[in-house]
Amino acid sequence: KLASELKGGLDDAEAQQLAQKATENPEAQAEYQAGRREWNKRSKEGFDKAIKHFEKAIELDPDYADAYASLADTYGLMPAYNFASPDDAMPKAKSYAEKAKEKNPNLASAYTSLAWVLHNYEYDWKGAEENYSKAIELNPNYATVNHWFGLFLSNVGKHEEAIETLKKAAGLDPQSMIIQSSAGQVHLVAEQNDEALKYVESAHKMNPYFSTALWFKFSKLANVNTDMDVSYLKGAIKQFPDQPMHRKTLLEVYLKMGNREAALEQMVDLLDSFHNTLNNCHFAETFFLLGKPEQGYQWLEKGIQAKESWVAMYGNLPSLKKHQKEPRFRELYKKINHPLY
Repeated sequence: KLASELKGGLDDAEAQQLAQKATENPEAQAEYQAGRREWNKRSKEGFDKAIKHFEKAIELDPDYADAYASLADTYGLMPAYNFASPDDAMPKAKSYAEKAKEKNPNLASAYTSLAWVLHNYEYDWKGAEENYSKAIELNPNYATVNHWFGLFLSNVGKHEEAIETLKKAAGLDPQSMIIQSSAGQVHLVAEQNDEALKYVESAHKMNPYFSTALWFKFSKLANVNTDMDVSYLKGAIKQFPDQPMHRKTLLEVYLKMGNREAALEQMVDLLDSFHNTLNNCHFAETFFLLGKPEQGYQWLEKGIQAKESWVAMYGNLPSLKKHQKEPRFRELYKKINHPLY
């Protein structure tokens, strides 16, 4: 039996949890593991393949709680990467998370999956923290809960706790590109840019075209941008024409280099081709950076109404510090009971 094979060396509580969550079907286990590998790529193709693997795992073992939690994780992340609308994907994520809890009430990943939805879609800050904390209580060495809880702590302004939690996640899964990138993010939000760059560079080495790491590296953390940066980003756009974040990054690089005309050309392309896919919050920040706050506020309000995942981070991202003090910005964030407002 797979569960009994895996239990060696664990204490009683850990063994009991594993016995509950592990499948006795090796084929289902293989499908699950293949799905997690695809999920970790954070690409449209990876997410689509992951869903198929997890669904196959459930077909092979309908009681396989981990596979339900992983479906929740996949649908839960797709809106953040501009691959699905929140209203299409997040209710599915919540449903699968609750199904995982039903199958195994002691499964840390189920509480983590649910916390992500509460954090990034329902803006239920108390519920999110309770579920993240429950997951850590059940399995303190689960990398994903340390990753996502670290982001939550950063979003609510608890920077030192966020950094420590992400460092733990990075130690638990040192080969995770996204955890390295997120460790950079929480240092960036804490305005510790030198440390942020170390983690972002690590993510960049793992995947030279990972959109979030490129955005942090070239736009948010580079003190000076060069024509080589522009060429690199143009290459990223050519290779991944359907990923709008590469264009947003290039736009911001042009702005930093003082080439407003080229930046505006990128904005036209974004609005023409990606107005229904790029998160409204990303458009909002771009308009603020272009010195067009009225449009910025209109897009930010749309993002909040759409319950986008990036809303939580833009509440204290340093690039919008000036606007975060303004009454209009504060009122928008009060509507979602953001803890900083």
